Amino acid sequence: MKHKKETKPWYKRFWIWLLIFSCLNVLFDASTSIWEKFVICICIALLIIGNTNKKVSTNAKIDTATPAQDISKTDKNITDENRQTQQIEQTKVKVGFLDKIKEKREQKRIEKAKKAEELRIQQQQAEEERQRNIMIWQNEDLTQYACKVNGLILRKNEFCYLSIDEIIIWSEDRIHSRRINYGGPTATVHIAKGLNYRLGSISARTEKYSEITPIFNGALYLTNKRIFLVNNQGTKALVLSGIVSVNPYSDGTELFRQSGKRILLTGFSDATKFNIYLKRILNDNLTEDYEE
Repeated sequence: MKHKKETKPWYKRFWIWLLIFSCLNVLFDASTSIWEKFVICICIALLIIGNTNKKVSTNAKIDTATPAQDISKTDKNITDENRQTQQIEQTKVKVGFLDKIKEKREQKRIEKAKKAEELRIQQQQAEEERQRNIMIWQNEDLTQYACKVNGLILRKNEFCYLSIDEIIIWSEDRIHSRRINYGGPTATVHIAKGLNYRLGSISARTEKYSEITPIFNGALYLTNKRIFLVNNQGTKALVLSGIVSVNPYSDGTELFRQSGKRILLTGFSDATKFNIYLKRILNDNLTEDYEE
């Protein structure tokens, strides 16, 4: 900010004193008339009065301007403080917003980790329960479950040991054929109007392929002699004595008969119990079997 040059008082100015001494010299000169001396005195008085009033007005202006400048400086300081306060508040808002986002992300991460841990614990408990059940199924006495089934005509000394209400699908390998036509290089020769002769060879052959085909589906009943699938349309049975090989799976069973035909039983939510019971029945192991 530029400062105005300070104005000197009239009594500190050289030219005023020079003018006053000149006027006094003329005033005390004997050759000067009374009227001239009177005019000179009036001029000196007016000169002094004028410089005094100028000083007073300058001081008043300075005094008047100083409060205004102070007020403007005060307003500017207040404005700067308000601006700084606003910036601080905005920074706090931004930091608070970012902290909230980080907090939400951390909460989501913790919840996700918690759910994953709960799922792992549930899976572990389910697997432990499954292993306990497997031990029971392998060693319990199956004769306690022997019973007859309404609607099924069982043979003498034939009893049902397991029933599964799920829709089990019986599938077998089926041989399918498809015709494949093959044509070699051919040519057509025009002999007469409406008569053409075709040269070349065309052969046809049949290709056979095996495909797993669903045959039947229904509720499953396992006896000590047969496997039954039952639905509203009828019944399909498989004699256990004709089975020579069993491949167990978690959701089904692959059976091989003496004729070499393969049968697939699928649709189980968990086929472990069925596979264990089937193996024990095929091995004629129906009573308790404790292993030391």
